[in-house]
Amino acid sequence: MVIMKKGVIKNMGVKMMKKNNILLSIFLLSLLSCFSTGEPREPFDDSFYHKKQTHVSDEEYTRDSMYLNHTANEYIRLDFDVYYNWNRWLKKHNREKNDTLKATHSIDKIFYDSTKTKLFAYGVVGMYYKPNPRWPEDIKEFTSVTLSAFRDSLNQPWRVYPDEQILLSGAPTLDTLIEDLNYFYFTQLAKQTESFRENGINKFEKAKINLDDPNYWTEYPFWKKGSKGVDSLYGFQLSCDGIIPDGWKEEELNYRPKIDSVRYPDSLLQKYYDFGK
Repeated sequence: MVIMKKGVIKNMGVKMMKKNNILLSIFLLSLLSCFSTGEPREPFDDSFYHKKQTHVSDEEYTRDSMYLNHTANEYIRLDFDVYYNWNRWLKKHNREKNDTLKATHSIDKIFYDSTKTKLFAYGVVGMYYKPNPRWPEDIKEFTSVTLSAFRDSLNQPWRVYPDEQILLSGAPTLDTLIEDLNYFYFTQLAKQTESFRENGINKFEKAKINLDDPNYWTEYPFWKKGSKGVDSLYGFQLSCDGIIPDGWKEEELNYRPKIDSVRYPDSLLQKYYDFGK
């Protein structure tokens, strides 16, 4: 598996993907099924992944899965953000190898905050050859593209953004990919050094919080508006990872132009407008 991550996990000996201002430096490391150098990984608790979120109905979950999946497939079509580099590789591969490899997207798991106005999702891009492939049986390899989204009320659709805390590429099975995602988000996210602004002071500190912590939605730096230097935006809305220098224009820093290029079926949007009526 190829792994691309943000920052550096020193105790694991692997390089990670990090964005410095507008420049993106990507480091790749080939490994088998764990982030370490091949040594056995210590057991960890992944019960948070399997636990049913009782405050979210099956109807809501199904609707949101459809919405996020539609959004991600549109991002693939639009060559948007992280999908651009991945899509470019796929086209180059088919051109050079005279191949017919294709891509499809699926939402594996959605995690919600208590108000159901914030979510984080495991998105998975699968590559395949067969027409109308079965998921995951006919998929040749799997790549993770996680998503963060928010909204102001339960009757609004989500504002969806690619979240680049970690990208895993080339997993041979879906189970392998999910195990690695769980390991990172439930045990290693808290160890990542984040840059953020607090009370006008620029700081570089460990995140100190994992996805399975109830305070993730309020304490993790990406979920604090203004933590990256733009008061009106969450950290994942910005097109760069570092703290934004004073004087930069907001429209140069976020993903809104491409996000607004996505078109949704009226029937899907109506499921939100009619919620609770």
